[in-house]
Amino acid sequence: MSLIDNRLDLFAWFESISTDGILKGEINNAQLELLRIHYESNKKRIGGISINNTTTIEKKTDELNNLTKGKMELYVKMLVEEGYPEEYARTHALNHLDKF
Repeated sequence: MSLIDNRLDLFAWFESISTDGILKGEINNAQLELLRIHYESNKKRIGGISINNTTTIEKKTDELNNLTKGKMELYVKMLVEEGYPEEYARTHALNHLDKF
């Protein structure tokens, strides 16, 4: 329970455990109320956590893209210096983008 760090997972946990327990007759109203209390207290705990993963991931992706672009430009420059036409060098670099 303490490993759950977002509201969606917490809600899914609560719904699955409470629904299954009630349908199978494994929990009574008092146990359901205890689950609801755990759910609410953890919901408050999670509510204080700010989630910036999206911006962090986008920032890292942009940094990676910039690094890749830089490497690709150096490779294109190297090919042009060796005598290849720039258009051919760019096409070749783009075909092997996964290697940067």
